[in-house]
Amino acid sequence: MPVIVGAPTGTTPGTGPRLVATADDGLHPPGVLLQVGGVTPNGRVTITRTDPDGRTRAVREAEPLDIDASGNGACYDHEAPHNSVVRYQIAALKLTSETVQVSSDQVWLVDPGNPASAANFPLRRLLEVQDRSYAPRGILTDVPGREESVVTVMGSDVTSPESGVVVRTTTTREGNRLRDLLRTTSVLLLQVPAFAGQRQLYEYVYCTGRSETPVARATVPDIRWSLPYRVVARPAGRQRAVRSLDALGDEFETLDDIGLVFGSLDDIGANIRAIFAP
Repeated sequence: MPVIVGAPTGTTPGTGPRLVATADDGLHPPGVLLQVGGVTPNGRVTITRTDPDGRTRAVREAEPLDIDASGNGACYDHEAPHNSVVRYQIAALKLTSETVQVSSDQVWLVDPGNPASAANFPLRRLLEVQDRSYAPRGILTDVPGREESVVTVMGSDVTSPESGVVVRTTTTREGNRLRDLLRTTSVLLLQVPAFAGQRQLYEYVYCTGRSETPVARATVPDIRWSLPYRVVARPAGRQRAVRSLDALGDEFETLDDIGLVFGSLDDIGANIRAIFAP
């Protein structure tokens, strides 16, 4: 079974208002457990993260985070930059966490809306990086009549330089996981550790295509994947929880309500399939 990412529970250590950040490198994908305690019961708080570049970014599952009747709340941040020191804060309460760092030597492709579907590879199987850095300026928009979203800028297609990575999968399971991720997701968070003079990559990317090439003379399902992409802005929206068909009926009254949470029927299918995945 994949890790089903939800709101963790438990009482935050200590007394008085507090924000505790704990790195968990063993999660899929790695992330930071955020625990809030000693605050006003049954309220909401917004948690932000300060990254090494000095920018403050919202935590997807904490904009806002619901606080229970005991004054506690918790969530995971699966979008913290790996191998980098970060800090979390609740500005309204003047709370700041200790610094924390998620460590990973893997290449990760993460759907921000469904982190459990993430694909990862050892760095040795990253065959190529085409890193054409530029300021993120793509905006994801939905176009009627098209199955996939389109990246646009000021109403026209993005014309900025295209980057890309080439990775290698060596098992059927690994290949299927990447194939499903690319089929059901428009924007991914790409994280690549720094290596051999290559800067660490932390980008939200829109894959503009893909090619699968079987590796010659391979004795296992060995595939070379070429993934061109464009850098886009961080997508808005909360994480899509894994749901069953019964849960969909219980939680949504109309198809329009479902559409506000899931971008397409493929998204719904991917979340339902994840429940039964080995």
